[in-house]
Amino acid sequence: MPRPLLAASLLCVLVVALAGRPAKAADAPPDLTGAWAFAEDLTGGDAANPPAMGRAFEVVRDGAATVVRWTHPHPRTHRFADDGAEEVTKDGATTSRHRGRLDGATLTLEATDETTTATGTVTTVTRRVLVRDGDALRVELTVTAPTARTIRSRYVRPEALPKPTAAKADLAAVAWLAGTWTGTLGRASIEERWGPATGGAMLATSKTVAGGRMVEFEYLRIVERDGGLVYVAQPGGRPPTEFVATAVDATSATFENPSHDFPQRIRYALGADGVLTAEIGDLAGKRRMAFTFRKAE
Repeated sequence: MPRPLLAASLLCVLVVALAGRPAKAADAPPDLTGAWAFAEDLTGGDAANPPAMGRAFEVVRDGAATVVRWTHPHPRTHRFADDGAEEVTKDGATTSRHRGRLDGATLTLEATDETTTATGTVTTVTRRVLVRDGDALRVELTVTAPTARTIRSRYVRPEALPKPTAAKADLAAVAWLAGTWTGTLGRASIEERWGPATGGAMLATSKTVAGGRMVEFEYLRIVERDGGLVYVAQPGGRPPTEFVATAVDATSATFENPSHDFPQRIRYALGADGVLTAEIGDLAGKRRMAFTFRKAE
C-alpha cells in the first residue's frame, strides 16, 4: 500500500475511535449539587461578615430547575427554574420574587423582596453568584438595601472541614446533667428533662412554652461512642445532628460540629450555686446565646 494511502487510513481509524470515545468528565460543567459548608470569608478587611449563603446549604437538581435549601436562620427552600421563570412567595407583609440562571459552572440566584410598611414599600434586591473553584465553591453576595454591600465566601464539602478533636469521656462524667431543668427566655419558659446516665445513653426532651402553648420542642441524647461522647439533637423531631464532645470536666461539657450552620458549639456548665447554663454559638465566637436553668424540686 502506498504510504500516503496508509497514513490516510490510519488517520481515519483514529478519528472514528475518538468520535466513539465518551466525553471526559472534565468536559462536563462542574457539579454544584450537594451539601456545602462555610469555610472562609473572602471579602477581606471585615471579619464581621456573615457567610454569603449562611453556614450551610444544599443544592439539588429537580427536573429543569435548581433547588436551594437553607436551614438558618429558619428552614427555607427556593426553586430556580432554568428558563428564568420567577418563584413568588409571600410572608406577611413581604413579597419575594426568586429567579435563577445556570450557565456552565456558574449559578446566579436573584431575589427581590418588597416589604410594605406604614410609610411605603421597601425593596431589597439580592444577587448570589456561585462558581465552582476546584473542590470548593465561591459565592459572591451583593445586596442593594438597606445598606449596599458585597460579601464573598468560600464553601467546601462538609467532610472536608477539620474534624473536632474528641475528648475521652464516658457518661459518668456528665451524670450531673440528669434531672428536670427549667428556665425562661423573655416571656417563654423552657424545660429540659434529662434521664439517668445508664445503658450508654442519656435521653432528654426540651419544650418551650409561650402564651400557654408549646411553640418548640426537641429530642436530645448523649451517647457513648469510640471512647468519647456525642450529643445528638433533633429540633422539632427533624433528622438528627451530631456534636462531638471536645471538652469534659466535673461540671461542664462542650460539644462541637464545624459543618453545622448554627449552632456549631453547645456547652453545658453547672455552677456552684446550682444554676445550669446552656450556651450555643458558632466556633468563631461571633454569635452566642446563653440560657440559664434551675433544677425543679
